[in-house]
Amino acid sequence: MKIKPAIMLPLLAIFIAEALLFFKSYRYGIGIHIITLLALSLTAYNTKDTELSNMLQALALLPLFRILNTTMPIFFSKTIYIFPMVYGPIFISLYYVARNQNFTKHELGIYFGKPQIYIPASIALGLLLGKIEYNTIIVESLVPVATLQNILIFTFIMIIFTGLPEELLFRSIVQTRLEQSIGSIGGLVIASLLFGAMHSGYGNIYEIMFTTSAGFLLGYIFQRTRNLPFIALTHGMINVFLFGLIPLGVI
Repeated sequence: MKIKPAIMLPLLAIFIAEALLFFKSYRYGIGIHIITLLALSLTAYNTKDTELSNMLQALALLPLFRILNTTMPIFFSKTIYIFPMVYGPIFISLYYVARNQNFTKHELGIYFGKPQIYIPASIALGLLLGKIEYNTIIVESLVPVATLQNILIFTFIMIIFTGLPEELLFRSIVQTRLEQSIGSIGGLVIASLLFGAMHSGYGNIYEIMFTTSAGFLLGYIFQRTRNLPFIALTHGMINVFLFGLIPLGVI
């Protein structure tokens, strides 16, 4: 696995920034992310190498995601409606990059076949991974009262405004571009490490290990099926169980 210096440098900057966030050095961590975002944006715009420009644009989405994500207070029960406001700009950026780079439906994983298989599989896998993750980070439920309406609203938000944009980012765009640059195995590994690192804000090494492993599993499934709805639904259901139903004692 050979990584070009122009790709290695921003990758290192992202990992360093996340390490600083892990150790609670928020000012320096976010500062490096801001510098990295600006550097990637300018370099991607000025380079004549289309493949490199596409890769740098994809990587630029990561510090942007982190900068926006740090504004989201996820551990308070009355904040679920903040998710659409935070992830809205992410959707806009993802749309711009996907359209600008002419991603195909296959590359993005726009495939809706066999829902009778992937919907129950997503729920079962989401429950399993949600229970495992709950043992690494004990959180309070974001559902204030366990009514059917609250649970349905929460489920919709977790799938549409966390599962879908994060899987579009890490698997459809970043992993796809990394695979094209450094190969399928290297792309899967690096994308999984990035996904795990982006959970550094919890300050829990076991959470990073879990999310890296979960990212590898979701990335591998995406490689094999090219089915974005499957992994987006799975990711969303993990969050539904982790931040909603398990803390409430419903599951």
